[in-house]
Amino acid sequence: QKGFSGETMGDRLKSGGTAFSNLNAIWGAHKLRNQMAHDIEHDMVPEQFKQAIAILGQGIRDLGVTLS
Repeated sequence: QKGFSGETMGDRLKSGGTAFSNLNAIWGAHKLRNQMAHDIEHDMVPEQFKQAIAILGQGIRDLGVTLS
């Protein structure tokens, strides 16, 4: 919806990376999401979830979306 080109989320991050204040952190959160989606044996600690949620929240705000 923000006009980034690409078929996958990775492609969209590459094309729109300058929109984010911390692209490396967004990539890390995306990779964590992929691990959770594709590796059912992947163990995570609650702190990883909290950090990823905070990073993705900042990324959403970087795109001009207001979170309530």
